Amino acid sequence: MIAFFCRAPHAREFPEHPVVKPAEIDIRSLAPKVRAALEAVSVLAPNEHTLRSVELMAALAQLQADDDVLLAALLVPLRQGGLVDEARALELCGEPAVHLARELERVGDSGIPAGWNPGQHLRPEQAEGLRKLLLALASDVRLVLIRLALQLVRMRGMKSAPETELRRAALETQEIYAPLANRLGIWQFKWELEDLASASAPPMSTSASPAGSSPSEPSASSTSKT
Repeated sequence: MIAFFCRAPHAREFPEHPVVKPAEIDIRSLAPKVRAALEAVSVLAPNEHTLRSVELMAALAQLQADDDVLLAALLVPLRQGGLVDEARALELCGEPAVHLARELERVGDSGIPAGWNPGQHLRPEQAEGLRKLLLALASDVRLVLIRLALQLVRMRGMKSAPETELRRAALETQEIYAPLANRLGIWQFKWELEDLASASAPPMSTSASPAGSSPSEPSASSTSKT
């Protein structure tokens, strides 16, 4: 197998993302246009966005996603980082891939509700509603596939994140993204998302209650003194 490796930056250069695994892609499996776009990204200075771009494409290439999905995945982090303008994106990846990237930006993040506090679980109907919202907003199931890959890449780099951010990301993954991958039959993503969420989530307090609900009031017998 011929592999493409993107050099990880030194931890001092990007302290928020000290560990980003190099992405491995079988060059021979890629169409010429995809290969050319990947090579164009490889000459950019390594940073958070270029590394995520390659890792995202690598994750989807393992699923043998179609060319437009791979190109859109390559584009999304570059657009987020302002590293490619519209004209260059169209030149590198073509209109179908740019359209997918635009639609993914329109869908945006589908996360846990505002007002969530660390230690709270989502009620089943809340998690199911968020999964349905993501599917409804995505006019193309390929957008959901890319969004799942984005969450996977995000979770891979969460080890040094603050505890509150870890809890939130792990809960989103457990309640929304892993079940969604399961529903779509994307087992490879499902298993890794579940493993990463379990490894990333700090232990939940035994007093945790579902989001939107109040902790149980102590019983009179437990508070009264005899």
